[in-house]
Amino acid sequence: MAIEFPGADFAVDYGAYLSAYELIAQMPLRNWAAGLPLGNGDLCAVAWQPGGEGGLSWGITKTDVWDLRSPYRDYEWATHAEVLRLIEQENWEGLRDLRAREQAVAGDRTQPPNFKACGVLSLRAPEITDHLHLDTDERGRLRSPAGRMVLRGYESRLSLHRAQLTTEIEKRYMRTRTTSFVHATRNVLLVRFRELPVSGYDSQRARRTEYIYDEPQVRSVALHRHADPTLGDPIFGHDGQRFWVDYPFPEGVRYVLAVQIVGATCHIERDDEGWLATLDELDAPDVTVVASVVTSHESDDPVRAAQELIAEAEATGHDELVGTHQRWWDGFWQRSFISFSDEFLCHLWHHALYHHASCNRGRYPPPIQTPWYLNDWQQLHGNYHGDINIQQYTWPVFASNHLELGEPYWKLYSSCLDDLRARTRQTYGVDGIRFPVLTTPNMIDHAHLWPRYWMGMSAWHAFIFWEFYRYSQDRSWLREVGYPVLKGVAEFYQGYLQRDDVGTYHIYPTHSPEQGDLWIRDPTIDLAFIKAALVAAIEASEVLDVDRYSRSTWREIADHLAAYPQDDEVLLDYEGAPPDLPLGHVSLLSPIYPVGDLGLDSPSDAYARAKRTFKGAVARSNRGVPFFPFDMPAIGDDTNWMWLAAVAARLGLGETARAYVYDLGIFPHLKHNGTCFNGYTLDPRQRDDGPSYG
Repeated sequence: MAIEFPGADFAVDYGAYLSAYELIAQMPLRNWAAGLPLGNGDLCAVAWQPGGEGGLSWGITKTDVWDLRSPYRDYEWATHAEVLRLIEQENWEGLRDLRAREQAVAGDRTQPPNFKACGVLSLRAPEITDHLHLDTDERGRLRSPAGRMVLRGYESRLSLHRAQLTTEIEKRYMRTRTTSFVHATRNVLLVRFRELPVSGYDSQRARRTEYIYDEPQVRSVALHRHADPTLGDPIFGHDGQRFWVDYPFPEGVRYVLAVQIVGATCHIERDDEGWLATLDELDAPDVTVVASVVTSHESDDPVRAAQELIAEAEATGHDELVGTHQRWWDGFWQRSFISFSDEFLCHLWHHALYHHASCNRGRYPPPIQTPWYLNDWQQLHGNYHGDINIQQYTWPVFASNHLELGEPYWKLYSSCLDDLRARTRQTYGVDGIRFPVLTTPNMIDHAHLWPRYWMGMSAWHAFIFWEFYRYSQDRSWLREVGYPVLKGVAEFYQGYLQRDDVGTYHIYPTHSPEQGDLWIRDPTIDLAFIKAALVAAIEASEVLDVDRYSRSTWREIADHLAAYPQDDEVLLDYEGAPPDLPLGHVSLLSPIYPVGDLGLDSPSDAYARAKRTFKGAVARSNRGVPFFPFDMPAIGDDTNWMWLAAVAARLGLGETARAYVYDLGIFPHLKHNGTCFNGYTLDPRQRDDGPSYG
């Protein structure tokens, strides 16, 4: 079906167009970190094939399944007054001791809080489990161990248009197709296995020829969830038809992952880490499985609710579910369109949009390592990092015309403003709202003394809320959601900034995120976002015609905010910073992107200085990988190749932006399944092969 876009003189057959951007694996993907992602924004699954008797597997997660215990829940942070006193006394040892005490509370990454996976569903049948090795003989011909089925072909294809994975396995005399998808509007995963007709196919002959088996073979479905060492044992239950994992956490959420083989009877029995359901029908040619997840956020009785989701899916029927799922994704893809000469970048753009829709429509934003992560604990506890990570996840939602994909972000960060005001007053002694820099869905601050003083980050959050209004023009949303954030953040800086003798406002004490000296003044990133946040609060108050007195105060501060630190050649990271300061982040480029205060429209000298700063940034990275195997710079993705590419584009350096995407991003980071290696584990000696969101 061709889709017409308003203002365009063409129509797009999105099904045909997106078929060029499908992701195809022609060999089994042997571990979950290499698997292919599915999801509806809340319920997520990653599909792979572990080999041996493991069958086809789907690791299942949900965006609100967190162990939210926190050692900082009732922790009393050192107050801002105490920190200022130590700084004034130049008691640097005292500050180091204070930082060490606060940091020690967190423990290592195995300790809560942490994002948690729900379990693994596996479909087992001889046609898809028996020694799926693409072995070849000395002449290059495919072969398999004697007496096993001969593998003739393998393809696992992820369709972006249908948001569906299709795995076809062909052996002599028989072919199977397994389709799977997470329904776009129901929290159910549907898996269907079928034998397909093959020319000359004779089921009985095939089975006699392909196996050294004297008896018909069974199909089975396994559901596993191991005991997490920090959570205790899960509870396993079944009712003769459905079987489930029920995992109550010590604090926080309880979830239930339930499974049913639809339209068939089976025998259910316990195995080492869960359930094994074996179909009563031998050599069953068609098997349909439905899985659902419900949390205690959604129901007081998650077991019953999960069973009801499965029953509703069964009553609706597989074909109707496929249809409603496809209609949702048809509507999604109609919202925006791009096409340009670099086909591979087009491919990545559509995959990024697919990933966003697949993990950004739930109760909470996705964790830092994506929800397609099955280890017991994520790097950095999976938390929301407020110095680039959580903000960056919102970047694609604006220009792609998908503001709905930012809702988990703004709903979370606007959910507890009264509590944040109280904490800000208690710790910093000023009115307003300061957002925690490191946090989880309960918005408890987990940032010890160093990141806790990345003081410009609340302004960055306010800037993003203003972007939501600018792109939506929704005054009701601005009044009810956006403006309380903008006003609260402006009030915080109104109280926190220091005014010098000549009337200039400075931010002190603060730190530039992840680099440079401690207890500094006027980092470029802080000044850029504080100015943007104050201007946003001013303009929002004008739109709503409120807070005229506060508006004049914010305007006076914005008009007299300190200038960006700079020398004759480049922007400096903060006041007094050396021009060659090693960079963990490219924070000093914030005025260019995302703030937009410097760029092509700037005066020629300001533009030239911004351009020189940008061009020297890669060489200043303190997160390079010295043994990267290509003749190119390799930086961690937290130094941030995405940020660098966006800055290049805003400076009008299109080919440089493209080169950075390839040389700093795709070549070192991109995996074959469309996700990225974690940037700071590019060193193969340290690599964690889980996906990193990008």
